[in-house]
Amino acid sequence: MASSTTTAASKAVEASEGGLPQLDFSTFGNQIFWLLVTLIVIYLILSKLALPRIAAVLVERQGTISHDVAMAEELKEKAVSAEAAYNKALNDARSEAARIVEATKAEIKAELDRQMSEVIEIPCIIDGKEVFTGNIATQVIPHNHSHIIARVHLAGKDEMENACKAAVNAQQNWIDIG
Repeated sequence: MASSTTTAASKAVEASEGGLPQLDFSTFGNQIFWLLVTLIVIYLILSKLALPRIAAVLVERQGTISHDVAMAEELKEKAVSAEAAYNKALNDARSEAARIVEATKAEIKAELDRQMSEVIEIPCIIDGKEVFTGNIATQVIPHNHSHIIARVHLAGKDEMENACKAAVNAQQNWIDIG
């Protein structure tokens, strides 16, 4: 055992005297040689295998991006033209609606003026016949009491009796209907 302890101690002394082997100047030549060999092997592996694959992926990716950008520009142009067509159609529809509104307003005003310019006669209706009694009341416009729009014939005693007789006579027809 003493010999194994001495051997271990002598190896420890040798290791402590020499320091780190990579810092030993006597082995620098070998280290530089193997460093250069390793770097050349890594360069060859990267340049022949990895870098072409990476370059192909980058080229494909750039092509996809270029295609997508071109499609986006094309779709943007279509969207702009569709928006312009929509806005034109909307403006045309608004113009047409405004024209229709103006024409309708003019028609309504003309009809209103015509109705305001005439006074209508409203008779009594007895047994489906118009009866003009001569007993007249006037109807005015609610917002302008000086303007008469109708002359209404009022029913008297005789017209009321005739209306009642016509209703009694029509009663059987009404019963038959419903």
